[in-house]
Amino acid sequence: MTVRLLRPHDQLPFKHGMEPLQLDCRWAWIALEHEQIVGLLLLAPVHGAVMLVRLVSGARAPVGWVKAVLTKASKDVLGRGYQIVYGYFNLDRPIEARLAKMMVNHGKKGRQSLLMARHALCACAVEDWA
Repeated sequence: MTVRLLRPHDQLPFKHGMEPLQLDCRWAWIALEHEQIVGLLLLAPVHGAVMLVRLVSGARAPVGWVKAVLTKASKDVLGRGYQIVYGYFNLDRPIEARLAKMMVNHGKKGRQSLLMARHALCACAVEDWA
């Protein structure tokens, strides 16, 4: 599996929920399996932090694509000087709840993460993704 930034000519083979908008390729990472796009991570810089906007995949995304794309993106984001990542999650949705739990529980001991209520705001250090 390879992970790289989205290129302007890339065609996503699945809906990502932001079709009317032009995606900023500097903040869009794709996971590829056998040169086919299987997953997409959209981030956005917001007031000195990075917001997790979307994490979506096609029906045939292999196990491990999320870890691969988060690892690559975290290294890139750290290289750009960002230290904090956050995202909003609906904890009533099992997949979103798992991702929120991963963000809160992953990382070094003593590092603070934030999780609020059923509709969650999670924040953690970017370096904890790697």
